[in-house]
Amino acid sequence: MDAGLRNRIMGALKGSIAVAVVAHMLSFQGCTLPDPSDSSLERIMERGSITVLTRDALHTHYTYRNQQAGFDYDLARAFADHLGVGLKMRSVSQDKLMGLLKSGKGDFVAAGFRVSPNRENLADYSEPYARSQVHIVAHKDNREIFSPEDLRNKSVYVRKGSAEEEALKRLRDTGIPFEVISRKKTLDSLLSMVENRQIELTAAGDRTAGMYRRYHPSIQTCFPVGDPMPIAWAIAPGQPALRDAMNRFLEQAQKDGTLHAIQTRYFGDGTVHEYLDLRRFHNRMESRLPRYQDMIQDVAHEKDLDWRLIAAMMYQESHYDPYAVSHTGVRGLMQITQVTALEMGIENRLDPKQSIEAGADYLIKLMGMFPEVPDQERLPLALASYNVGYGHVRDAMSVARDLDLNPLVWPSLEKALPLLRKRQYYANTRYGYCRGQEPVQYVNNVMTYYDILRRKAVVLRS
Repeated sequence: MDAGLRNRIMGALKGSIAVAVVAHMLSFQGCTLPDPSDSSLERIMERGSITVLTRDALHTHYTYRNQQAGFDYDLARAFADHLGVGLKMRSVSQDKLMGLLKSGKGDFVAAGFRVSPNRENLADYSEPYARSQVHIVAHKDNREIFSPEDLRNKSVYVRKGSAEEEALKRLRDTGIPFEVISRKKTLDSLLSMVENRQIELTAAGDRTAGMYRRYHPSIQTCFPVGDPMPIAWAIAPGQPALRDAMNRFLEQAQKDGTLHAIQTRYFGDGTVHEYLDLRRFHNRMESRLPRYQDMIQDVAHEKDLDWRLIAAMMYQESHYDPYAVSHTGVRGLMQITQVTALEMGIENRLDPKQSIEAGADYLIKLMGMFPEVPDQERLPLALASYNVGYGHVRDAMSVARDLDLNPLVWPSLEKALPLLRKRQYYANTRYGYCRGQEPVQYVNNVMTYYDILRRKAVVLRS
């Protein structure tokens, strides 16, 4: 529903013929008139903003360089944009979420909330946007934990009040003698304790465990506990209009790729290849990156870029090897072509400082070559252009347009770029054939490394 129509609806709600006008407008749009006694969505539209209760964690919501991020933030942001209202995020501890929701201090909860058996009656819920199954987590060198029986006489540390605690207590009730120790700690803290061998075992949802392996590459998931649980937004009971709006949005986000794009941005693809490469990244982040960090920071400050973004690109390009040369002849830390070197005004592509400056300048130039693209979407398009060329990205935008996809957003180009390897799609483009899966992987990799590097600057509340 566009903003103009919504404003006309809200104006009509204030008049004496509200019901008739709203019914006519909504029926014209193919919508169902909500229950007149439910004003949840009406209140949100009238005040022009929606308040979301969340908790701070790397997989839900956090603030970096005065900007909010996290899977649940991005999804809630997309929902607010869908409604045409502002977004207010309120971060609290997990044990306060439901109480604040019931007291009307927020419109809904978006906090990676798993609807476990004990939580089913705490609130109403949207349709699930993901599923998660609790897994036992141990150090990667642990070769003793393969099944529930292996927990016998062991201790498993979990977050107090978590779905993991509930699932493990249910498992213990089946007769396997092990201890469930609950602590008021973040999942990140518990995983760090496993990685540093301070505790032997913890538990996490498979979805979040896969993400946190980016930051703790020495952990492993061992086996699942209980059944998969739906992850959904929680709403106070008696608000079907808001719940229906959520469900329509989530259905659309599933269809148009928005949900997949946000999922990939934060959780990756979870493959073994990704895991092994991330272990290598952590090793080289410690052994090689410090040689160039001051240089990167100086260039980033001068160019008004985040140095961690440059560092992420540099790893993807050269693994921090200043003498790296690809089979196509690109060279140096930022893998600069001869043409780009001339364009950016550098003489020696193997000189670390010149390479970093040229790469940063070229990225800035590419971001400026998409003036019609929303600000938040320019970075992935510029990164894809850095990898495969600006022309191929423009071709992919044309393909996306032909497929009735929005050509100005990265999720559409994730679908369109790989099609440029097929004649039926590249035959009518300006720049022709392209191994389009490579820039997609490039962008996803760089954003993953960038996320890991940013984590070092994020302080999370428990």
